[in-house]
Parts: sequence; structure tokens; C-alpha cells
Amino acid sequence: MASNRSDVSVFVVDDDASVRRSLLRLLGAAGFQVAVFDAPDHFLDAVRFNKTDRCCLLLDITMPGSSGLLTIERMRQRGIDIPVIALSATDDELTRRMAKRRGAKLFFSKPVDDKALLDAIEWVTALNQNDG
Repeated sequence: MASNRSDVSVFVVDDDASVRRSLLRLLGAAGFQVAVFDAPDHFLDAVRFNKTDRCCLLLDITMPGSSGLLTIERMRQRGIDIPVIALSATDDELTRRMAKRRGAKLFFSKPVDDKALLDAIEWVTALNQNDG
């Protein structure tokens, strides 16, 4: 059964403006509610969650300042327990393992395949809904 994508919020945190723009276009065209942030602190300060929210976070792992890995830890400390899909231009075994260990559900190397990313968002938000 296909979910109603307009009920799903996707948050994007990436320091690269071109990545934010392309993900905003892709996800918006696919019917998701999308909010983009250029830094983890902006995301953490702006977004409030309810347990019933169907949402996920697309998080760049390698950013200057606050890394994506640290962001996942900070989210957990604040009780923000939404699915995280890690994105990184650095695609090596250590980065993948660290992202998974911190709690990322999936890891994609950049550039990301559009169809695979859309399928991943559907999967993690369906899992999230079934957990509640």
C-alpha cells in the first residue's frame, strides 16, 4: 500500500547549497513536505517533533563545524528519535560504520541515486509509523 507522501516531512541538513536545492526540488516534486537547513544547529533549533510525526532526516555526515555524526548524538540527547539517512561524499568503510553505529538507518554516497533515495525515505518513514 502506497503511503501519502504529503503526510511525510523530510528534513535536509547539508552545508552545500547546490545539494540542498537539488534535494528540495526532487523531494518536493515527489510530494514530500521538505525543509532544508545549511547547518545542524539551525535544524536542531528550528524543528519540533511529535511521536506521531512521519518524518526523517537526510543528514550530511561530513560538514565543517558540527559533523553529522555529532548531530545524531545531539539529537538523541534531546530526545529527537527520528530516522536518519546519512549522506556523504566520503564513502569509506569507517564513515559508513560510524554512521550506522551512531544510529543512521541507511547510508548513501553522493551523488545519490534519486529513485534509491525516494525508496529509502518511503521505507524509513513506514518503519517509523509502524514503531508507534
